[in-house]
Amino acid sequence: MSLILTLLFLANIITPSLLSECDLFLENKICEIKELVDSIENVPNELECQNACASNSNCGNFTWINFKTLPPTCYLYSGCENVTECFGECAYSLSGPLLDGVSWYPGTCCTKFNTGNVCEKNSNNILAGIPYIYDAASCQDLCQDTGLYPDCKYFIFDSKWSTCVLLSSCFGMDERENAVSGPVHPSINFCSELSPVLPTTSSTTTTTQSTTPSPGPKPVQSTALLLGGAETRNGSHIESSPCELKSFAELKVSKNTNPGAAVLNGEVYLCGGFADNYFISECYKNVPNDWAEVPPMYLERSSFSMNTIGGKILVAGGLGTTGYMNSMEIFDGTSWTLLSGELQMDRNIHCAVPISDHEIVFLGGSNFDKISLVDKYDLNTNTWENMTEMTSPRFSHACILKGTDIIVTGGYSDGYLNTTEALDTLSWTWSPLPDLQLSRSYHTMELVNDKIMVFGGSDAQNSSETFDGTAWTVETLAHKHIYHASVTVPCA
Repeated sequence: MSLILTLLFLANIITPSLLSECDLFLENKICEIKELVDSIENVPNELECQNACASNSNCGNFTWINFKTLPPTCYLYSGCENVTECFGECAYSLSGPLLDGVSWYPGTCCTKFNTGNVCEKNSNNILAGIPYIYDAASCQDLCQDTGLYPDCKYFIFDSKWSTCVLLSSCFGMDERENAVSGPVHPSINFCSELSPVLPTTSSTTTTTQSTTPSPGPKPVQSTALLLGGAETRNGSHIESSPCELKSFAELKVSKNTNPGAAVLNGEVYLCGGFADNYFISECYKNVPNDWAEVPPMYLERSSFSMNTIGGKILVAGGLGTTGYMNSMEIFDGTSWTLLSGELQMDRNIHCAVPISDHEIVFLGGSNFDKISLVDKYDLNTNTWENMTEMTSPRFSHACILKGTDIIVTGGYSDGYLNTTEALDTLSWTWSPLPDLQLSRSYHTMELVNDKIMVFGGSDAQNSSETFDGTAWTVETLAHKHIYHASVTVPCA
């Protein structure tokens, strides 16, 4: 079926009421086919479609349609007396006029975005909370993904916590610094600077102004920061990849193995571990060219998980003076609190991934034997839910969240592993991914500039690997890393 024929099936004609400049642009409405002048496939966005209309002397209105399976298409019309609804093959559409003196889309629609005042969120309108999102445009892109989040209408991006919250509605506003809130459309990239004014035509000359949208500010590039680790388990050095950072001093504690690390309020925290034959509880945060001691954890522990979630740091499990542990502690930037909730079982050398600002998933580990358990903990309700187990038990593996998938690499089962698999947090099903080039255990993994990277580990201590979506590529590190910790930080 042609794209034009597809439009013939879109019924329920209504007449739009044009009230303001922003209201001139109708979302999810399509001009009637009878006034069609031309159609152009593979037009990437609404602005390019409006530009095409400006370049066609017979065009007075345009409709841009983002189809579910067909290429995005621009339709040019002589007029637009009536419109039909966008549904079926149509995932999103925008219709608008071409009138002298009218601003280019999105024009005043950019006032729909708010900085410092964000949509109220509650249990009725939250669709998803996604960590490790580093700009508002990426957050909005998730909201626009109708395949993953068909009910998303608004988003909140919090730059302080690098989190994205997707909402089905927005009926009130809350004050929140460092946060941006807005609707699923228009694209926030179009609002990064003043939109150009629609050109006018004269009887002698016609000037077409470029409508290529400003790409907006470039996202800050990030790098992995590797903390300690060496073949002899006594490393105190720091290495960063792919950027070189010079503002981090050597670690205060040497000969420290299996510590934890996390970023809170833009500061790197390093806690716990095993040094000089003792389990330790000390914590440090980075300051320019040094590390400052901060309140220690309640309990000494190594081989535990340490994650930023909901604006706090959560540590869980590990190995301590009493053996395998199931306790959890939370740090608010000032002090630690020992939680009443506990892991469902003692476990260490496991991994954990936050999937919202109050939910965290724990995967695998060891407690005298390797574990395949995957369970989700809700900090708000202090409740557990068992999820689909890993396809094979493993410990000393690494995991991160990319989009809505939890990626798990390497570890140890009946030997050192190079296998990789992904857990879809929407369906809770596992899928295999291409194997690492090298087997790795006691390594770390980070999402760096939206690329998955693994660092060090047994059998591969002085190397990293980067996944391009198809295969892993090995690169050499300056130092050996094993039993280390890592975080992702800005290059600058």
